[in-house]
Amino acid sequence: MNKYLFLAILFLPYFSYGSDSFDKCRNFFLHGQYFMAEESCLAAANEGNVDAQKWLAFMYTKGKGVQQDFKKAFFWQEKAAKSEDANSQYHLGRFYQLGNGIEQDFEKARYWYEKSAQYGDINGLYAMGNIYRNGMGVAIDLPRAYGWYSLAAEKNLLLAAQAIERIEENMSDQQIAEGKRFVDKLLLKINK
Repeated sequence: MNKYLFLAILFLPYFSYGSDSFDKCRNFFLHGQYFMAEESCLAAANEGNVDAQKWLAFMYTKGKGVQQDFKKAFFWQEKAAKSEDANSQYHLGRFYQLGNGIEQDFEKARYWYEKSAQYGDINGLYAMGNIYRNGMGVAIDLPRAYGWYSLAAEKNLLLAAQAIERIEENMSDQQIAEGKRFVDKLLLKINK
């Protein structure tokens, strides 16, 4: 028994390395010590930790503790988004919408915003409203914009409620009714 306990203690550092690097990453990141977070966050991100991937994307996007690098930021954001993290999917959509570090692509932006919105992410819902309100890669469709904004407003996003008020001024009663029907369709698709 003592022999197994000795072996377990001897090899424990090897088994806990992943969590140790994430613990360091989280501690540095959450305390705003970005310049110290990169190494441990890279280790944790390479081990598949989605939070570390998101934090690296943030650091490289904003130049926090590291040289600003949109290509590296995009790389880590995409990894996190492909892990089905709704907030990362929204941010990946922003990369495509703005063309930061990559070629601007409204179709891909809409794809990632919609994936985010389907998980009920408030930012994804609002972004989908903006896509249809402003015709970014699609025809302007105020009833669809109304529907997406309505779902974001239901989650208490003031910007979405204000957007609804503004677009209602340019919508007929029929379009508003169509927007409300669209909300019902969206509710069937969205995971709450």
